[in-house]
Formats: sequence, structure tokens, C-alpha cells
Amino acid sequence: MLFYIRPVWDDEAKVYISASNIIGLNIEAETADEIYEIAKDCAVDLIIANHLSDLDVLNNPIKDLIPFIHFQSEDKETQLQAM
Repeated sequence: MLFYIRPVWDDEAKVYISASNIIGLNIEAETADEIYEIAKDCAVDLIIANHLSDLDVLNNPIKDLIPFIHFQSEDKETQLQAM
């Protein structure tokens, strides 16, 4: 499965928020780069906790379960290799 994280400007709150298909990933930050930095610390753990079954984790190497996370924005695209 492809996971993505994209910072989105919230004009009302005057912060960036994370748009993502990773369950439980809800980040607010002053800059888009801060979204990426915070997500790097927690995204893989959230994927393991919320998108994989216990049997998946026991029977497969994690690197096979999470191919990559795609960080998206209008001016910056990077991929974080999970393992």
C-alpha cells in the first residue's frame, strides 16, 4: 500500500495540518518542513499500529509490509524508505 503525507495550509488556524491516509496521523505545525520532520518520527509506528494485523507483523519483515511513504507538496516531493 502507498501511504502519503501532504502539508495543507489552514488559513483560519494559520498553521499547516497534515493530510494523510495514515490512520492517526494528525499534525499541526508552523511550517511544511515541520510536518515532514514530525511525520518521520511517528508515521511508521502509526502504520504498524493501525494498518497491519498482528499476523502480518509476526509473519513478514516490516520492510516488506511498508514499501514507502510519499511526502507530497506543491514544491517538494520526497520519499522516505521505511526500512
